[in-house]
Amino acid sequence: MKIFNYFSKLKIRDKILTIFLLILMLYIGNILYSFNCLGIVSKNFEQIYNDRMLSITLLLEADRDAYQSRLQIIEVIGLGMAEDAFTANQVDVKAKEMMDNLHQIEDRFSRFKNTYLSSGGENFNEFTVFEKNFNLVKSHSENINNLLLAQKIDDVNKLYAGDYVRDFDQMRAAIEQLN
Repeated sequence: MKIFNYFSKLKIRDKILTIFLLILMLYIGNILYSFNCLGIVSKNFEQIYNDRMLSITLLLEADRDAYQSRLQIIEVIGLGMAEDAFTANQVDVKAKEMMDNLHQIEDRFSRFKNTYLSSGGENFNEFTVFEKNFNLVKSHSENINNLLLAQKIDDVNKLYAGDYVRDFDQMRAAIEQLN
């Protein structure tokens, strides 16, 4: 009540000035609050970018490396099926490229998984499916290389068309689900 009595005794000019100052203080408080909220939102966007988007980039790169590895196997099989006998050196070069791609898949997927899980992502079953099938694909790739060096083209074709393609497709399906 004392405030109202004090306010009623003020001149009109002082009353308007007091109201204006009160509105100005509320406005400045609102601006400060908005800047604080913008800072919080900015940090959240930065975290989303650093954790989720960069991890997805790693996953997409692992996916690309998987296809490159598969193409290397197809090229190696093509060398083996050529009319002229292929040299062990030709197979070794392609096998090295294939294994490099497999190592890149493993590295990038591992970095994706670590980044994704450390940022609060859920540990999906697809991680296990990928790892199981990746190890099978890696083993099949090594077996294909050894069979090619032994020039057992029929065995290479059976392994590739059967177990390799099946396990590769399951590995790829896990990547697709994680995307």
